Amino acid sequence: MTDKLPEDPRMKSDKMKKSAFDVFISHASEDKEVARSLWDALSSRGVRCWLDEERLKPGENWEQQLREAIDGSRLCLLLLSRASVPSKPWVSREWSLIQSSAWERKDLDILPLLLDRVETPTFLRRWQALRCDRQKPNLERLVAEITARLATEQPAQEKEPKKDIAATIERFREILEALEKPESIDDVDKSEVPDE
Repeated sequence: MTDKLPEDPRMKSDKMKKSAFDVFISHASEDKEVARSLWDALSSRGVRCWLDEERLKPGENWEQQLREAIDGSRLCLLLLSRASVPSKPWVSREWSLIQSSAWERKDLDILPLLLDRVETPTFLRRWQALRCDRQKPNLERLVAEITARLATEQPAQEKEPKKDIAATIERFREILEALEKPESIDDVDKSEVPDE
């Protein structure tokens, strides 16, 4: 029996250069149509995308699969809308995983996509957002922006620990506010709960 050596943290960045996915698409179930359109448009141009309905299989540990997909992606595309911003439990968990990866990896690119007129969550404000008309999404413009970002090697940004801590504190406030809402388990949108 051979013992597996612990992974060298310096190797993580090199592994990401050989990413499993180019784009991880994060969305609320209400925004699935836009997410699917983006997935189709990007995939048809050879961009390797991760979309839950395409990649998650029944019986898989969804949180582990999300973590691996986020860690194995070059860019996380977050669809922000009235449905996603109010901190649905599954969207909130996904965003927490993305935020954690962004802290660990200087090479992870984040692209918030505003589908509705909503306030950008605190932890996403350091990245410039794109606006998209939900009714008539200009997929060609979005795909061109995303592929351009993937084509350019962006220099690693230095992390700003004080801003990261402030963003974390604000994110915890947002989560606590969502948890304090008098919402019974019967009020939870069942479409957001992964199958067991």
